[in-house]
Amino acid sequence: MDPEKLEEFRQRLLAERARLRAEVQEDVSNDVATPGMASSDHAQWEASGGSSNHLADDATELFLQEEEIAIDNSLRGMITEIDNALERIANGTYGKCERCGKPIPLKRLEARPFSTLCIEDKAKEEQEIAQHRAGLASRQNIV
Repeated sequence: MDPEKLEEFRQRLLAERARLRAEVQEDVSNDVATPGMASSDHAQWEASGGSSNHLADDATELFLQEEEIAIDNSLRGMITEIDNALERIANGTYGKCERCGKPIPLKRLEARPFSTLCIEDKAKEEQEIAQHRAGLASRQNIV
């Protein structure tokens, strides 16, 4: 890959990492209040020891907290993928499939700049995952 294109990808990855880090930081800052609650509702919720008189309210609150945790974990995973892509740029392996070593098509990298597999190997990986899940599901049905 030519140096200009590589630098373009590096800058794109750095910008996306900064955006995701800001989003995670914003989520952490917002965790001072309980996700999904207005400030006055949060104060009342805290005063009650973190539970309300209504099971439905508690269930909704728990769901919102779990959803927020899942989103944060997803964002952190993407940041890790971006960091790994930046490392591959630094060591000269960016844009090469980790399985077969062939170049990853530019269109794929433009769509997902932290891709580690070419389209063919990504399809194989997804098929392996699907087969593994099917095997797990069939074992659960036997037991």
